[in-house]
Amino acid sequence: MIENENYDKSRVHSFSDAVFSIAMTLLVLEVFIPSYKELQTGNTLQILQNRIPSFIGLIVSFMVTALYWIANMRIFKFASTIDSKIL
Repeated sequence: MIENENYDKSRVHSFSDAVFSIAMTLLVLEVFIPSYKELQTGNTLQILQNRIPSFIGLIVSFMVTALYWIANMRIFKFASTIDSKIL
């Protein structure tokens, strides 16, 4: 069992910030970019309209993750020490 050790607050906060930022970056990588050939052969407006559900999913996922990140920052503001219970 982990003993009651205190951890450096700034390091734990930086690590959690990094985790959230990586998760939000990975969301953007899921956006499909149409190929040049697809744009040449198809209607650009129709191609963009077909992508609307993906963009809505991206925006909702990004906003939910951002809300959790903000909540995490608010919680860390009130923590004076970081121990194994908080981790």
